[in-house]
Amino acid sequence: MDNKKNLLIIGGDSEIGHAVTEQFDQTHYNIITTSRKKPTNSQQYQLDLLDNTSVRTFIEDLAETRLDSLLYCAGL
Repeated sequence: MDNKKNLLIIGGDSEIGHAVTEQFDQTHYNIITTSRKKPTNSQQYQLDLLDNTSVRTFIEDLAETRLDSLLYCAGL
């Protein structure tokens, strides 16, 4: 059983978001990130907060995922 906590970082590929992502110990967290760009790995989701369809798709994709923490690093 995976005892890691799930950490969602919105804007995880931006300069600040990327730096924050690297600071979290991946041995204790499952790190899930979002980006407006196409995902580069299985733990990254495409999300444009100004696009209702994108937001709806993101919510559907993570509907079964327990989120323990959220960090918002995205700009508008």
